[in-house]
Amino acid sequence: MNYTLSPEAQQDLLEIEAYISQDNYDAAFKVVDAIEAAFVMLVENPMLGHRRRDIKTIKPVRFWTVYKHYQVVYLEGSSPLSIVRIVSGYRNVPSLIENDPQMQ
Repeated sequence: MNYTLSPEAQQDLLEIEAYISQDNYDAAFKVVDAIEAAFVMLVENPMLGHRRRDIKTIKPVRFWTVYKHYQVVYLEGSSPLSIVRIVSGYRNVPSLIENDPQMQ
């Protein structure tokens, strides 16, 4: 495993699974599996993600969208790949990322 999940990213993943499983248990596992597969793909292709000009952080982060609106947020150039958050695009992503202490 050539990636690490921050405690916040681990919590994000648990919350995503819990939220989706309220309506559809099988769909929750499908989404979590797709997110975890994205981690592996990003390790193998770390420049696949994109930057967001609307988000200002001291550390360079990239975003990779999974399942239409879940965004894997990871530190650019980190080794092992450091996944800092997994957030729904329906949330206020700039505020979540810019106010995250690990981004300072």
